[in-house]
Amino acid sequence: MKRISLIAICLLAMVQQSMSQKFLDIYQNGNIVSSVATADIDSMVVGDDANARSVDFYHDGEVFHHTMANRIDSVKLFRAEDEPLVYLGIVGFNQELYEKPFGVLDKSSASDFKTFVSNLSRKDGTLLYYGVDHAIDMLSSQDFPTNFASVNLITFTDGLDQGSLMMNGSYSTDEQYLNAVNQRIKNTKVKGLPLTAYSLGLRGSDVTNYNLFQSNLNKLSSSADKAFEVSSMSAVRSKLQEISDQIISISNKQTISMRIPGQSNGTLIRFTFNGNSAANSSLYIEGTFNLADRSLRDVSYHGIKAESGSVIQGKQDGIFVTYTFTGLQRMDGNGLIPTSNIKQYYKSATATSWQVNSEFSPENNTQTTISHAGTVIMLVLDCSSSLGSQFSDMQSYAKDFIDRVAENAATHMERPFGNSIGGVGGTYVVNGVEFRMVAVEGGTFQMGATSEQQSPDSDEKPVHQVTLSSFSIGETEVTQELWEAVMGSNPSRFEGSQLPVERVSWNDCQTFITKLNQLTGQTFRLPTEAEWDYAARGGNQSKGYQYSGSNNIGEVAWYDGNSSSKTHDVALKAPNELGLYDMSGNVWEWCQDWYGSYSSSSQTNPQGPSSGSSRVIRGGSWDGNARICRVSHRLNYSPSGTGTDLGFRLAQ
Repeated sequence: MKRISLIAICLLAMVQQSMSQKFLDIYQNGNIVSSVATADIDSMVVGDDANARSVDFYHDGEVFHHTMANRIDSVKLFRAEDEPLVYLGIVGFNQELYEKPFGVLDKSSASDFKTFVSNLSRKDGTLLYYGVDHAIDMLSSQDFPTNFASVNLITFTDGLDQGSLMMNGSYSTDEQYLNAVNQRIKNTKVKGLPLTAYSLGLRGSDVTNYNLFQSNLNKLSSSADKAFEVSSMSAVRSKLQEISDQIISISNKQTISMRIPGQSNGTLIRFTFNGNSAANSSLYIEGTFNLADRSLRDVSYHGIKAESGSVIQGKQDGIFVTYTFTGLQRMDGNGLIPTSNIKQYYKSATATSWQVNSEFSPENNTQTTISHAGTVIMLVLDCSSSLGSQFSDMQSYAKDFIDRVAENAATHMERPFGNSIGGVGGTYVVNGVEFRMVAVEGGTFQMGATSEQQSPDSDEKPVHQVTLSSFSIGETEVTQELWEAVMGSNPSRFEGSQLPVERVSWNDCQTFITKLNQLTGQTFRLPTEAEWDYAARGGNQSKGYQYSGSNNIGEVAWYDGNSSSKTHDVALKAPNELGLYDMSGNVWEWCQDWYGSYSSSSQTNPQGPSSGSSRVIRGGSWDGNARICRVSHRLNYSPSGTGTDLGFRLAQ
């Protein structure tokens, strides 16, 4: 363990010298696996004996960040002045214009921008065209740095223009002024980048000329797919969240290196990124292997934008060659390119079909890093009196947008770097909210009503042997804080940031997971019932307890005997053998599987029935008795059903 001791010395030295710095980046295999704000570090503890497994960072006497020691190869300070920037400006309009000049948006400055929005006031008049015109003037005259991926103009309005012709005498009709602004949107470039203009319209009750209202939305956007008419203020909030995520996604670029064995000259190589076969994938990179110089020639990108070009020079290591693709982005702007299910296929010059390389695995043969190029955003907000009581909603949602962008801008803290995938575990942060996945080493176990399980139901039988591959599972149930960070809302009855989210259906969980994967580039999912059961029992460290982590339910679970008829913050009870919390009690947890009867035959990585009418839920809850909190107890529920005692945890 001498290497860990050296790391400890290095970490302490860097922390002591980092008062003017911002982040301490922790590396494994050349990739950042976690990042810690140096201002938050009071002390740290690193074990120095043969059993040492972790590095704990302390603040105010409590552990606030935990990293596995065997994942650390090196550490590096990241200076605040190196951090890519988001620039934000705001224009409000009614009979006047209210201007917030461009400034850097980050977590520390967000309050200043939000105060400006809070101080906006409603008045008669709607200087829509004049306001957008002025916003473009501000964009054109500002001296921005050049390291930006996009320049964005976002306009919200609830009505038609009133008064702009009085402010600019160059036009005699609304249509003339609107067309002129439209031409400016199309032709203006900022540091060589075109404007990406979004328009968001909530048609007020006083709007009688619907055609003009639609024309406003279309011509105040840079393309038809960026013009949105919505029917409610809640929809305004959702669209602003979507726009913020898209803007940040556009600013992120990935570098992916993949290591494969050399092939015969002229062999086609294809890397797929969405888990589909070579023939069915819509997200892939393809090239032709050149034996003479180990390069990939005629490289093409499908569903992907790239800076790395059509010839990629390989780096040889014995029989293997590594190819690095840079500046990668999804064409649809829909989050990061997923990296946890990359597959490699090849087809020789004489073959007629693709052959999968079964030895290729993302965890062993790929490395991924993410860079953030920064962005410019101009918000143009309607402050006309026609909004009525909805004006305060608009202010609230604009401030939410500012917070969301500021959180996402801190790329080093809020995007996973490298591969933290099945069987590896890791810490992730999404929109400022951290969550941990725990590695579960695969193995073989007995599933069902084993001897320690008292008073089992018939569907817990027969006991049968199951073999599982390694995977990772959430350290806790998904919290309301994490749900809100991804979805922007909270369906729960019992409210609290660290309480498990509840009143979510199986279908709702799928929507959440889809959005989470878009934000992280990972492939999170629900656990299979077998994975859930194995993890609840403690995996290959199981001690054969009746409940998850103990034979004494009060030590590990919130149930009807101690819950006071409500949920409780996650991770307050003792963990099980794997360090997992609340797998007995608190809330039921959805599994991926359709519900069905057990089979007596041995199984490997079972997925449950191929169809059904209800999904499996496991673990018991705050309103259930001790018997249903046993690790083998099963229940089923409609995939569209919800309950105040029903949540979930992630798997990967």
